Amino acid sequence: CERSSWESPDWEAPAPGGWWRVVHRPLVFAVARPIEPTLPRGQGHHVENIMKIMQEIGRTDDISQRHYAGEVLAMTGERHWDAAENTYWLKLRDEGKFGEQWLRMDAVSLGLGTFIEQLPSEGRPPPQSAREEHSRVITAAMDLK
Repeated sequence: CERSSWESPDWEAPAPGGWWRVVHRPLVFAVARPIEPTLPRGQGHHVENIMKIMQEIGRTDDISQRHYAGEVLAMTGERHWDAAENTYWLKLRDEGKFGEQWLRMDAVSLGLGTFIEQLPSEGRPPPQSAREEHSRVITAAMDLK
């Protein structure tokens, strides 16, 4: 199975927004636009928001991408404040199968806690231990496919 760019990232390429680790278990979803597609406390999907995302990207199928706890993701410097959800959305450097990916920092407003944490890389690639964990997580995810 062929890997996507975030699954085998270029660790040496610039990540202006830093390197972030997925900490929410078992996974989180990145979406094609910084619009919340789910309702609080597991009440389902926010249909109007899902339709808005689909319309903006011109697709009716995939608008989200799973990212598993332990993955290490490179971010651009672009972020969007979501006043309704009281969190930032960060844009991933590496695109998904549907184009750009946006991931919210937390989902406290949905009762789900922190999604991602920034690694203390100070502009450098993430430490070897984070890269190895990322590789293990991706390999395990690929085995499930």
